[in-house]
Amino acid sequence: MTSTTTSAATPVVAHGLPGPALDATLLAELRAVLEETRDDRRHLLQSLTAEELRAADTDPAAAARITSARRALGEAADALARMDAGTFGLCVHCQGAIPQERLEFLPHASGCVPCSRRRS
Repeated sequence: MTSTTTSAATPVVAHGLPGPALDATLLAELRAVLEETRDDRRHLLQSLTAEELRAADTDPAAAARITSARRALGEAADALARMDAGTFGLCVHCQGAIPQERLEFLPHASGCVPCSRRRS
């Protein structure tokens, strides 16, 4: 990702595509949240015993916890990959801007609200 400055007080991160230029401080904060999520879920999944994994075959709650942890791990990893590729903040479906407020609330968001609604 390349950094540019629109004024001395407003650093932005440019991804070279049409869409939002996110403040470098906000981007660093979102990266930290995503890295923590990724690392926590990875640790959780690696710490599961064989017995706990087998229990997921018959216990819907255990299966749901494992599925949720895997999904969160994947979403965080995908968002970090978009950051590295310079496309974080752009909808993966329409390439439109994802509002900053949505990213602050849901850092792993891969789609804008209209596209996400259409896909749910």
